[in-house]
Amino acid sequence: MSYQHVVAAPLTGEPASVREARRLLSRTLEGWGVSESADAVLLAASELVTNAMRHGRPPMRVAVALGEDHVRVGVSDSLPQCVAAGSGPVDEDAESGRGLNIVAALSSDWGCSIGSGHKEVWFTVDVPHQQLEPAAG
Repeated sequence: MSYQHVVAAPLTGEPASVREARRLLSRTLEGWGVSESADAVLLAASELVTNAMRHGRPPMRVAVALGEDHVRVGVSDSLPQCVAAGSGPVDEDAESGRGLNIVAALSSDWGCSIGSGHKEVWFTVDVPHQQLEPAAG
């Protein structure tokens, strides 16, 4: 898959990383004119960054790419192990265990890729074609 635009930034792995990633994604999506899908992208990305902080290992990075009909977001860390989404319902009192289920519900596709010394958990969100007009600048 070829992407027209890609924006990436390192994350500190500190609690502020979720806010930093959301801010970067929000500005980027606004600049690309992708407002209709922004809420789903921001929520799913927040879940992935939180998972990376809890279960991954620094250094961490967030990347967003604009495809022909979708936005792709990936969060990477240096622990080369993928985890699977929960296979069943999560206890309503549980404090965790819903993140990847939320990502799956909000996205058109998602997965985990392992590279040399790192993993990337990614998702895509479909975007109406008429929105894909990146602003000049």
